[in-house]
Amino acid sequence: MRIFIDTEFIETTEGPCFISAAFLTDAGRQLYSEITVAEAEDLLRHHPNPFVADQVLPQLGRVPGVPWAEIGAHLLHWLDSLGADDVEIVYDYNVDFLLVEQLLASSDAPLAATMRAAHVGYLLDDLEGKAAAESAWHALEATHGIARHHALADAYALRARFEAVHRVAEPVEWRTVEVDATVTVVIPEFEIVHAETHDGALTLCIGEGTPNVDWRSLTVGQRLRCAVETGPATRVLSAEVLSQAGTEV
Repeated sequence: MRIFIDTEFIETTEGPCFISAAFLTDAGRQLYSEITVAEAEDLLRHHPNPFVADQVLPQLGRVPGVPWAEIGAHLLHWLDSLGADDVEIVYDYNVDFLLVEQLLASSDAPLAATMRAAHVGYLLDDLEGKAAAESAWHALEATHGIARHHALADAYALRARFEAVHRVAEPVEWRTVEVDATVTVVIPEFEIVHAETHDGALTLCIGEGTPNVDWRSLTVGQRLRCAVETGPATRVLSAEVLSQAGTEV
């Protein structure tokens, strides 16, 4: 069973202060919790954050949830109630999984299922995944009055991204290869670059999270050497610019 998670928080010098959290199974069961509006306003007074004030605070109180003080106990009970022996926690930002670890560590009882973490930040660079997420946000705003940067809306969007990219019914083995590719398209509005391998077999997405290269510095026609993980989708693990002679620069 997969569970897609998202949180909203304010980063402070002492670490993240969580505002809300959402947990959504691939079958549609959900758990949601948030602090009160008054608590969020008090948090913002001590740790001003314009983004949270503009995007997160106005959406609090729109979805019923369990009290934040009880979310740890509720999460453990909810996970056990799913009846799964093996649970994959899917997240696209490390702080999200940090909350899960904190909540389960604070519980007196152990989790019955085996839990595995699955970081899927690579989905953020996939155009088909982006389109699926936008559709999910649009539908949730129309039906539930929540949009992007509401934890539950973002959990649904993450599930939509995952399902749009991973269309394989049977498990497929991941493998890592090194390939040369040429930049074919630069898309500033999506903050990504497309490159194609010389045989045309792979189209690679390079974005903000791609190590060793800044997508903003790339131009059409540049040659790259990329470490790529292939399977149900293609993940660029790192990329380096090559000189015309084929050596790294």
